Amino acid sequence: AVTNRFFENYADHLLDNTKVYPHVKETLSKLSGYKKAVVSNKREFFSKTILDRLGISEFFDSVFGSDSVPEKKPSPVPILKLFEIFNVTRNEALIIGDSNYDIESGRAAGIKTVAVTYGFRSREVLKDADYIIDSFNELLNVITQINETNAQ
Repeated sequence: AVTNRFFENYADHLLDNTKVYPHVKETLSKLSGYKKAVVSNKREFFSKTILDRLGISEFFDSVFGSDSVPEKKPSPVPILKLFEIFNVTRNEALIIGDSNYDIESGRAAGIKTVAVTYGFRSREVLKDADYIIDSFNELLNVITQINETNAQ
């Protein structure tokens, strides 16, 4: 009963303090050649609803929430499941996130990690990421660096 009331209230206020960060839409539009997924610790329905209402769901091929797979971040399970769905290897994947759970999940899955500093965690908490960016459009340079390293 309490849980249901919480979820009803949460659903009514999903976007109260949620917005798309600068450069996200433009950057995602430049990454159309890549498969992209959202892995959230929010429930899948809420994650999809937020992406829809923000007008960015079209950029993602898959959306996982905390109830999509048996374990959630910082477990590597959601990422490993996406490897299967997209038929990719660890060398072809990276995770971008604003929390230590994103970085820990990526490390546990054996993939490159990119931390963004403009979320809810301090740079210190994100220090274990392979790359740290202060603006989402810096992701394009990171992907270029990773591709060049993988090509060698």
